[in-house]
Amino acid sequence: AHQSEELFWKLLRQEDNDIGVLPDTFAFNCVLRAWSKSMDGGVAERAEKLLSKVQKEHSEEILIDPTSHLHLIYAWAHSGRRKSPREAERHLEQVRLLCNSGKRSDWRLKKAHFNGTILAWKKSNDNKSAMNNQKLRAESDSIT
Repeated sequence: AHQSEELFWKLLRQEDNDIGVLPDTFAFNCVLRAWSKSMDGGVAERAEKLLSKVQKEHSEEILIDPTSHLHLIYAWAHSGRRKSPREAERHLEQVRLLCNSGKRSDWRLKKAHFNGTILAWKKSNDNKSAMNNQKLRAESDSIT
């Protein structure tokens, strides 16, 4: 994850980039996925920081999409933090907003967004977990 992010920034800054390739949304999402799969501590926070920086500094070149938020949902689900389910829910809400924005017709809310959020609640051992997961499963079941 560290190496993929380092390469991402290197390409974006055009350092030693003789081929002139700029990272795009797909490349950005690959870095977020690497963070979501990393076993290092603090990966969810690291992925959040990356997302925030790209939104602030590179929103012209790199579009934050539902897949970006999916990787953040899973980063939080695997983080073991107390706030994980709420952070996963926050990203699920961002996906809802993106999909309803009409910005792109190919953006869809997917079962994977719900499954990651359900996992975050399940791993949290929060007493609201069962109730929230039931609600999320019902909403997920309505997706085709």
